[in-house]
Amino acid sequence: KADYRHLPLGNVEGGEPLGIDGADSDLALTLGTAVGDTIPSHAAPVYSGRLDMPLADRDEAYRADLYMVNSAVAVVLADAADGIGAVTGLVDGMATSFAVNDSTFSFDRAQVTRMEGMLSPGYHTLYAVTMPSRDALPASADGDGLWQVKVYVDLGGKTTENVLHISEPLRAGRVKIIKGVIKDDGSITTESPEVGVSVTLDWKPGGSHDVEI
Repeated sequence: KADYRHLPLGNVEGGEPLGIDGADSDLALTLGTAVGDTIPSHAAPVYSGRLDMPLADRDEAYRADLYMVNSAVAVVLADAADGIGAVTGLVDGMATSFAVNDSTFSFDRAQVTRMEGMLSPGYHTLYAVTMPSRDALPASADGDGLWQVKVYVDLGGKTTENVLHISEPLRAGRVKIIKGVIKDDGSITTESPEVGVSVTLDWKPGGSHDVEI
């Protein structure tokens, strides 16, 4: 059994909205996302490692390999319609914390990550750095994929919601690129077999209402 266990973390200070909890205990040390329904894309790649360090009656040098904790997704959309306005996106279904000692991810909170946008001639691109997805669907899953990307397209004075259901896991240290086309009704099509798309035309966000009691 090791006398010490080293649990290094790298780049956390530059990796907002991530933070460290339980730093006074190796068993409780976690890397978690900020509390909130919606968080921004992670600002940087974050790394973690584990190294058992046995005592010895001599000077010893140790090397700890670090592995990337978060992951990235990009949605590249070709414009097949004129007059496309804002294109925004959210990533849903990702982990919200990482137990460093056990190297396990937790999905105990509902939270989405806001995607960044980039324009180029003929294309709209959305991207985000997030925690990874689940490796497999839980028993209570309703067929919506392991994780989702929600893309909102403003076109002709209306907003179309496109929910991309991805059946392949997005693991730590990996990048997923999804290619698609924005059609003239604001809907998105993709030829990726692991990505299903559900579309809501003339989508309107939920609002708040004053109710007399």
